Amino acid sequence: MGLLIFISNSGDITQQDLVKQMMFPKQTIHSSIKKLSADKYVWVTPLPNSRKSKNLSLTEKGKTYIEMTVAKMVEAEKEAIRVMGQEDMQKYVELQGKYLTLVKNEFTKAELLTLTDDMEDN
Repeated sequence: MGLLIFISNSGDITQQDLVKQMMFPKQTIHSSIKKLSADKYVWVTPLPNSRKSKNLSLTEKGKTYIEMTVAKMVEAEKEAIRVMGQEDMQKYVELQGKYLTLVKNEFTKAELLTLTDDMEDN
C-alpha cells in the first residue's frame, strides 16, 4: 500500500528513486514492484537510453484502488487526530520528527544511505 501511495503522490518515478527516497533495500523495492506489476496495479516501463532504469506509474486498477482506499485512510486519520487532540498531536509530530532525524543520522553513520547509491552503480 505504501509504495502505491508513494507512486501516486510522485507521479512517474523510477525504482532507483523509490530506493533513495523510501530508504528501503533495493531488493525489497524490486520484489514489491514485481508483485504490484503482476497484480496489474503498476506499469513498469524501461526508460529510453537506459539499461537499468525503469519508470513506474499506476495502472487504472492502481489508481482506482488508491482513490477508494486513501479516502478511507484519510478519514480514519482525521478521526484519530480529532480524538488525540491538538496538544497530543503536536507532541507526536515533534517526537516523530526527532525520531526520523536520529534514524537518518544513524543510517548516515552506518553508511546505509550511501549503500543504495553504490548498489545502483553495479
